[in-house]
Amino acid sequence: RIYRLKCVPIFDESGNFMQWIGSSRDVTEENEAEQRIRDLNRQLVSRTRELEELNSELSAFTYSVSHDLRAPLRAMEGFSAAITEDYAGQLDETGRNYLQRIRSASLRMSEMIDALLTLSRLTRKPPEMETIDLTAMAEDIFNLFRASDPKRNVNITIAPDMTDRGDPRLIRLVLQNLFANAWKFTSKRPVAEIEFGMLKTKGERVYFVRDNGAGFDMTY
Repeated sequence: RIYRLKCVPIFDESGNFMQWIGSSRDVTEENEAEQRIRDLNRQLVSRTRELEELNSELSAFTYSVSHDLRAPLRAMEGFSAAITEDYAGQLDETGRNYLQRIRSASLRMSEMIDALLTLSRLTRKPPEMETIDLTAMAEDIFNLFRASDPKRNVNITIAPDMTDRGDPRLIRLVLQNLFANAWKFTSKRPVAEIEFGMLKTKGERVYFVRDNGAGFDMTY
């Protein structure tokens, strides 16, 4: 056991030492708790350092892989484009369909690489929190979708006056991906319906994107 002692000397009227008066307290558990806290702090510092190193390695890996993938991807796109331009007349409908699929897949892969690089750049910087006009941001994103596909018949509903705090870069990336999914999976509807809104649950604001697209079984 560990004890903490506190003693006070007692003197007589002439100033001569007479005795010690003191008390002791068992601090074994207190010392053990302090030691556990010190151990946890050391582990936390070590773990934080490991996570920082892993994040740095992951970022470098993503950047390297994304760039290395571009060379063969450009070759696929270039040669498939050349075949389409120079030899399309020698292919039957099935062959032209296969070639179009190759080109579509290479374009999709290029978009995925761009998304990886964008995410890699964004996550290198710490979040910068500020007030965001989510309604205005959503309207801006949907205007870009409309401009890219003006023939689509899409009814878009955006709740007014939605503001919250967050990192504008990351929030915009989230909304772009959610809206892109809604835009894509409602493409076969004669009239697409997409809604971005907010509701309150247990005192917290919950934002949602709702559409009348293909959807999926909620079990999965």
